[in-house]
Amino acid sequence: MYKKVVYNALLCLFALLMSCEGQRQVSWSSATPNKYVDAFSDTVFFKWISDIESENGNWVILDKGAGQTHIVDDKFNYIRSLGKPGPGPAEIKGAANVEVTDETIYIYDYTGRKINSYSLNGDFLQSQRTHSFISEFFIDADKIFVCSNQDFNQPLEMVDLQPDSNTFRFGQAAIKELNYPPQHLAKVGEYIVSAFAYNRPVINSYDADGNFVENYDLSDDPILSPWLEEADVMNMIKNSPPGVQRAKTMFWDIYNTANHFYLMTPAIKTEKAEKTSFLIQLSISEKGAISIDNYIYLKVDENWSFNCFAVSEDDSKIIAYDPGNGMLVEFLMQD
Repeated sequence: MYKKVVYNALLCLFALLMSCEGQRQVSWSSATPNKYVDAFSDTVFFKWISDIESENGNWVILDKGAGQTHIVDDKFNYIRSLGKPGPGPAEIKGAANVEVTDETIYIYDYTGRKINSYSLNGDFLQSQRTHSFISEFFIDADKIFVCSNQDFNQPLEMVDLQPDSNTFRFGQAAIKELNYPPQHLAKVGEYIVSAFAYNRPVINSYDADGNFVENYDLSDDPILSPWLEEADVMNMIKNSPPGVQRAKTMFWDIYNTANHFYLMTPAIKTEKAEKTSFLIQLSISEKGAISIDNYIYLKVDENWSFNCFAVSEDDSKIIAYDPGNGMLVEFLMQD
């Protein structure tokens, strides 16, 4: 009898531990503005920033409006610029995205349909043509991973960095009502993560070979669900006039550090904060399972709205760009 009681007690304890393990505690934090930047020097101004990366303590900032990419230090002191506007091999006609590896900076030119590479010193290395329009890309070892409009059913593409190389297509089907909508794309640990920019708060994960791992839907997320219910995306689509493509932004941008990846929402109002932009801090397990670790609200008023951001390598700073105010804002993470 005694052994049976102990055995049942151990079973209950084990079940309780497993239940607690499955219910991961999600925290709240905020990020406070520390600095506002509208120029990098007396002669270097920016027009419209569309992408930001962190590189060994510096910031790499793509100015889509000027067709240049600027490198500044962590105090926003100007170091150098890459590329010049124009149609030449080393020039950029329509800068869209930037990606940084250990030794190289890659810039996607959506007008020229090419990816230019430069050394960290600013020297032009090579230009590689792309077969289709790219909404986002990243570099991993000797391969480029892109989200393109080449194939509706497999919108993601893996391309060898060598010219005229073969491509491998993968990914979950794109959103039908938007034809070929952009997806945010990042490498997180050993996995590839994509998130729909419009109409679906959905994140997908894939292994390094492009095999699907998990679909993570935030429709029932306690923070996002009131905003999603108010947006009523499906009803908006249903009542759209024929031929009109209605879109509601879900995530403005994605960014990954060594420990986490982040998604930026539009400005939303919650019980924790007035209407403001949020970062959702997520992580991915060794088996590719996605989970939310933290909600970070940016402590600015509702007149601010950001289109891109980056996080420092130690997860202590955020910089984000507001095209309406024409400002870069540096935020410091708060507990």
